[in-house]
Amino acid sequence: LLASWCLLTDELQEAVVRKLEYRTDSTSLVELLVEIARARLRTVKAGHDEGLVAAALHNLASHLFRQGDIESHGEALVCMKEAVSTFRRLAAKQPAYLGNLASSLNNCASYFSDQKDAASCSEALAYVKEAVDFLRKLAEEQSAKYLPDLAKSLNNLALRLSDQGDVILRTEALRCVREAAGMYRKLVEIKPAVYLPDLAKSLYILALRLSEKGDAASQGEALTCAKEAVGIYR
Repeated sequence: LLASWCLLTDELQEAVVRKLEYRTDSTSLVELLVEIARARLRTVKAGHDEGLVAAALHNLASHLFRQGDIESHGEALVCMKEAVSTFRRLAAKQPAYLGNLASSLNNCASYFSDQKDAASCSEALAYVKEAVDFLRKLAEEQSAKYLPDLAKSLNNLALRLSDQGDVILRTEALRCVREAAGMYRKLVEIKPAVYLPDLAKSLYILALRLSEKGDAASQGEALTCAKEAVGIYR
């Protein structure tokens, strides 16, 4: 099966994978996607195209992480870190790879945070901060393309900052999620069906961060945000 798969064009492979990804609730399909991703990585490594190799590593890591077991998560992190290193080298020479680098940095942050220990949480924070920095620059130049990614990364940064348990960092987390919610409000004006769920998520996170402050004004604002989020989910 995999030998036949490797004979397909890149376009056909991507089309098949997209179809399969809609049903990743199936364990057997996730396992198949992992094996397809492994075969893809072997193929592109033979061609010595670093951009394709980095993309294949990113893809393999994503599918490995979906398998859910500790061993797969560990391998996913190794692959994603290699993707980050490769995209970083490429972006230093070709800024067109900065978006790919930011995406891999975000995934690395998620994989590290999943490990829960203090050192991994610190690593996660460093990765997502770097992703936000890159995406800010990209969004300044191509807002329509990168503003959604920046908003999502700011939400992730808020979560990672909150993981640290530091009062100052929690204040920064609140600022980040406010900014993300503001961005999603703008995006909802353009594509409400696409971005309303993201706005609701930001409002929910904002409500949580506000409720931690304890003062009456923050508690009132938290309740307003929570009500708006519930209204959207309904």
